[in-house]
Amino acid sequence: MTATAPRSRVSLKWKMLALLGLALLVVNGGLLSFQIYEREQALEAARASERAQHLRALERLLESSATRLQRIGTIVPNLVDALDQSEALQQQWAVLQLELDLLVLGLLDSDGSWLLTGRSDVAERPPAELEERVRVALREERPDTFLICQTYCAQYALVPSLGPQGRQRLMVLATRMADVVLEFSTLTGADIALYGRRADSPGLRLAALSDAPRNRERLQRLIAEHGLAPLQQGRALPPPDTGFRASSTPWSRFGGVGEGYVVIVEDERDRLAHAAAELRQTLLSSLTALAVTLVLGYVILNRPMNQLRRLARALPLLADRAYDPARALIGHEHRHRRWPTEIDLLEGLAVSLADQLEALELTVSRRNKALAENVAELRRSQNLNEKILSTAPIAILMLSGEGRIMRVNRFTGHLLGYSESELRRMNFLDLLDDPRQSREAAHIFVDLISGRRSTHEHSGPVRCVDASAEQMTWLHSRVLAQEGVFILALGLPERAQPAESSSARSA
Repeated sequence: MTATAPRSRVSLKWKMLALLGLALLVVNGGLLSFQIYEREQALEAARASERAQHLRALERLLESSATRLQRIGTIVPNLVDALDQSEALQQQWAVLQLELDLLVLGLLDSDGSWLLTGRSDVAERPPAELEERVRVALREERPDTFLICQTYCAQYALVPSLGPQGRQRLMVLATRMADVVLEFSTLTGADIALYGRRADSPGLRLAALSDAPRNRERLQRLIAEHGLAPLQQGRALPPPDTGFRASSTPWSRFGGVGEGYVVIVEDERDRLAHAAAELRQTLLSSLTALAVTLVLGYVILNRPMNQLRRLARALPLLADRAYDPARALIGHEHRHRRWPTEIDLLEGLAVSLADQLEALELTVSRRNKALAENVAELRRSQNLNEKILSTAPIAILMLSGEGRIMRVNRFTGHLLGYSESELRRMNFLDLLDDPRQSREAAHIFVDLISGRRSTHEHSGPVRCVDASAEQMTWLHSRVLAQEGVFILALGLPERAQPAESSSARSA
């Protein structure tokens, strides 16, 4: 039966490279996903940090503005006391308001009536929130700072002061938020929008905005889609404003009165572009590492995998006893390796196996030939023995140690009148007609089997089937065989002895 190598659609080399590539893709994909996740977390942390910095910057600007108003509210009443209460004072008051760049510069009496109002309609139509804060400031005689964002956004400061004869007065100052909005945009690079609610309006309205031409429509689209409240954690603006992010903070955090929001618009295009560039670089590095690893894997695996393929093709040839083609397929490179590998050793063993199998086949062939000759010779010898046993005029018996007849020739049966099967069921000692001789033969058989003697000769009568006696001379010999020790008994009848002697003398 001819052995054939199983056919493989894909070699082990390519399977290993495919598995290696798949494993590297999974590992690199996992690492890349983890890096993307880390970059997103870092980006969110940077956004939160920048948002906190922007809010602190706005708080510092408002604090600086409030400090300025408080300082003005402390100094101006002293000027009022130095001047006469006249129409000239009212004109100078308006000029002072313009020079200080104030929206409101007013002085209230202890009963809440306006002593000086400057250039403002706040005395005629004061916001309800302002009236409430004024009453509290007059009652508690403490300064106050707050923001009101309705028709416009303004920062108010209420500064108590003492007038002539110790009368309690209250300075009311306000400045527009435009300067704070512009300074915030210049300081942080982000844009800011202020939203407030008027008493007669149901919704929030835009009260102040930096870079209005670019940001007005941008914020309108965002608020129309998401509103203001959900923007406290920040939200990316929809296209075509990709790369911008808006976050809103309640107006009350900065001392605002009423409902309102501070919306900060951040330009993240540079940050997102930098993150995208880093991601592309990471992806390119991963793909490059993957390609280099696969190339190195191919270079490393190519020679040993080719050796294994040749071995896989050579082994069936050895089974087919094609030793020369198998050795030619394996080659002789493994003999010249400076640092042989296990596969090189395996190739050497395969070549050595081919040599040994070829030598063994030659040896087996020679031995089979010799065995066939021996079998033929044995067969000829056996045929000769069979002819001798069937034709020799002499009784030949093979006995066991107890004298049981195991084999007998045809002449013995003719001589004694028994069939061969009958003789095989008998004991040689039972054939001896003399009891004394039978007992003596039993002892002799013991000596022959034990090896104390090798031959014994005796003569005596042998009982025939018809109760007659045949006088015979017996020669017993010890025979050692693979199956055990036996006794060869050769018997010559006396009537054949003279003829045999005459033949001997003739010879």
